[in-house]
This record gives sequence, structure tokens and C-alpha cells, in this order.
Amino acid sequence: MPHHSTASVRSVVCIALCIGVCGCATDRSIVSLTQWGWGRSVDLSGGKPPDFSRRENDEAVDINEEESDKPPTRKEPRRLFGLGAEQPKEEKTPAKPRVSNSDPRWWSSLTPDRSRASDRELAGERQSQERQFALAEKAFNAGNLDEAQRLLKPLTKKKNENFWSKLWLSDVEADLRLDHNRVREDSLFLLAETYNKQERFAKAKEYYEVLLKDYPSTRYLNTSTKRMFVIARTWLGMPKFATTSEVTPVNLEDPRATPIPKRQKPPHSAILVPNLFDKSRPAFDTPGHALDALKSIWLYDPRGPLADDAIMMTASHHLHAGNYQEADRYFSMLREEYPQSTHLQASFVLGSHVKLMSYQGAGYDDKQLEDARQLKESTLRLFPNLPERERQKAELHKIEEASAQRLWDLVELYGRKDKPKAQIIYAEELLQTYPKSSYAPKAREALAKLKPTATPVAIQKSSDEGFMKRLLRRSTDETLGEEQDTSARARMNSTTEDPR
Repeated sequence: MPHHSTASVRSVVCIALCIGVCGCATDRSIVSLTQWGWGRSVDLSGGKPPDFSRRENDEAVDINEEESDKPPTRKEPRRLFGLGAEQPKEEKTPAKPRVSNSDPRWWSSLTPDRSRASDRELAGERQSQERQFALAEKAFNAGNLDEAQRLLKPLTKKKNENFWSKLWLSDVEADLRLDHNRVREDSLFLLAETYNKQERFAKAKEYYEVLLKDYPSTRYLNTSTKRMFVIARTWLGMPKFATTSEVTPVNLEDPRATPIPKRQKPPHSAILVPNLFDKSRPAFDTPGHALDALKSIWLYDPRGPLADDAIMMTASHHLHAGNYQEADRYFSMLREEYPQSTHLQASFVLGSHVKLMSYQGAGYDDKQLEDARQLKESTLRLFPNLPERERQKAELHKIEEASAQRLWDLVELYGRKDKPKAQIIYAEELLQTYPKSSYAPKAREALAKLKPTATPVAIQKSSDEGFMKRLLRRSTDETLGEEQDTSARARMNSTTEDPR
């Protein structure tokens, strides 16, 4: 018996196992090596010898001798191990297009699936909400405010509020947002009205603000802003708008010597003292909540009838409280955004006054002083029949004196530092800019003492580049002021032709 190596025996066994496994895996008879070599598959179960005379591409025909009357049936050719046979083609029905009401954008998969709720369920929910609102409205008209609040609170909550809706990744169409409906809008307003009737103004303000925020175009816009304006005035102690008669003279030579008017603090202005018993006020900071209500008026209804009144009330509060910088900011907003307002003249006069009250002296920045000068000059040009015209002229003269004082302080400063060249520069600038001021004679005396001892270079230095820049800046400011006056006058004329 010849000796066979172990490796060759293992190879033969592996091949035999593979052939057996592949044959068992199919539903056909086992394929012989001879058939494998010819690339055909013939059924050898009948014991007949194979017929290899046919070509590979010929079709095999199987005819049964007992049933020769029947037409012959064609048999599918077999491939290697039965794996290459052609499978019968099945007719595929065309898939129906998927209809979806969801947003086709990529983040639509992150939004909650609203397709589960059918139109019938939504309609039923809306009808139940309308019935509940009708009951609440009936209780409100009957004076049963507690029952109306109990029925209205569930209707004011948002539906399906989740993390993605807060990030504005959800669909914002009106027909897909369950929280954007007329019933919720009416419920918010009616609930705020119930709290307003009970004089629980903090709760009423809260629901009015939610209504204006969620429904900016609500039909209750004018009514809500009126209610919030009354609530703010009540919390501020029923104040009146600031008038030009409240203006006090300002000592510009020594601003610290200016008598500060008595500050009118609103009631309950203590911030850290909590409110535990009065339900008409918030728990903390009643004036702050009042200013927040006024801000909501001109923020959510900037072109409404109470927008300029809300800004004027805010500016008046800061003026009475002695917060002149905040008052200046709101007076400026009123002049720039509402030129047709009835408070325009007062905003010019009071705006220049608070700018002067913010001035701290010659040792500090002169921006408030220059702004007040330009504003007073504009006031005199825009309102020729101003009752306070003479007082405005007197304050303009004081502003010039304060500006001349700043230059004279520089002359004295450089005299103490023993720098005659700088003294000559600022003394001549004082004479050319403010020749009628009370500091002009002092500047002439200083120049008479300094010029004989100064060198020609020092005299020539008096017309240096810095001095020319300051003169150019002053002329530019005057030109800009005239342009602003022209535009403001044009807006006032258009207002006269087309009143609000």
C-alpha cells in the first residue's frame, strides 16, 4: 500500500466534505465531478448514462413516457452546485408614495410625531376646549372669578412642549402647532382680566406679558397695553409726566454746589424688604416690576398709542429718582424714535437739563457739556415760541463760561508746571473761541506777560495742529447740529400735514 502524506489526505477529506455540504444545501441531486467539469447538471437518479453530445447552451427537455400526450416541459439548466440557476421573476407591485404631513427637512425626525393624532381627535379636543372656555366666560360674566380661573388655567398651558420645541427646531406652521390656537389666546386674556378685577396686579401683569409674547398680533393688544400702563402707574404711586417747570438751575462752575431736588421715591421702593401680605404688589422690587411693565408696552407695541407715553413715564421716573444718566438715555430714545410725539418739546428741554446735571466739573470729560450745548441750540431753533426761551439762552451762556473755565484751568496748570509754550497755546485758543467770556481778560493778561519772554517758536506754536483740529471739530459739530435740526423740522412738518 503506497504511503500517502498526511497533508494530501487532509486535502482530499476537506474537498469531499465541501462537495457533500454544498450538495445537501440545495434541493437538487448531487453533482458529480464529471458534470462539474462539463459545466452542466444532469439528473443521474434514473441510472441512464449521461448524454454529453448537447452543447452547453442547449435547453434540456424532460419527456415522460407514460404521459406522452402532454406537451413537453422545459427544464431549467443547472449551474455549478445549483447556485447559478435563474429564479423566476416575480411581478412587483409599485410601492405607494408615502404621504406625510411632517416637515421634510432633516430636523423633522427630531420633532414630536404629530401624525398619530388624527384630525378627528384634534377637532374633538378643540371642541372640548371651546366648551370649557364658554363655561369660564359665563362664570366671569356672572362674577364667579374663582371658578373662571379654575377653568381657564388648563387652557393657557402649551401643548406638547419639549426640548426641541424650545430650541425652535420644530415646525412653526399654525396648523401643526397645537399650542397656537384661538382658545388659548382668549383664555390668557380672560384669565388676566380676572386677576385684574381682583386687583392681583402681579398675576395680571404676568399673563398680559405671556399674551403679548406668544401672540404679538393679538386682537387684545390695545386693551392689554392700557391695563399694563395703569398697573405701572399704580405701582409707581400715580406719578405724572415730568414738565419743563421742574427744571432747576445748574451751577456749572461748581456742579457739586448745585442743589439736588428732593427725590420722589415711589411707595414700597425698598428692594430687599419682601411683600408677604399685599396681593396687589409683587413680592420684591415693586418699582422695578412697574418699569418692566412699561418696557413691555413699547417693546411689544412700538407703534401703539401708549408707546411714547411709556418711555416718557420711564424717563420721568428716573428724573425724579435722581438717576440722570438713565433719564438721558430714555429722553434720547423718545427724541429719535418718536418725533411725532406730544412729549417731543419736553424731551428736548428735559434732555438738555439731565445732561447738565450729569456734568461733573472741569476736571472730567466734557462730552455731556458739549451735548447739552448742541441740544439747547437745537431746541431754540426748533421751538421759536418756547416759553423757557430766555432760560435756555442763559444756560447756553453758562455752558460757554464752563467751557472757557476748562481752558483757563489748563493755562494755570501749565503755569504751575512752568511750560510757557503750552500756556500761550491754550490762552490764545480761549480768546479765539470764547472772546466774550469772563476769562478772556485773564487770558490777555497772561499772553501779555508770556509773549515778550517766549521765543518765536513758542509764538508760532500757538497755531499748532492740535488747535486747528479743535476748531475744526467745533465747526463740524455745529454743521451736524444744523443738519439734525433740518431733519427734525421736516419730520414735524410732515406730522402737521398728516397727524396721527
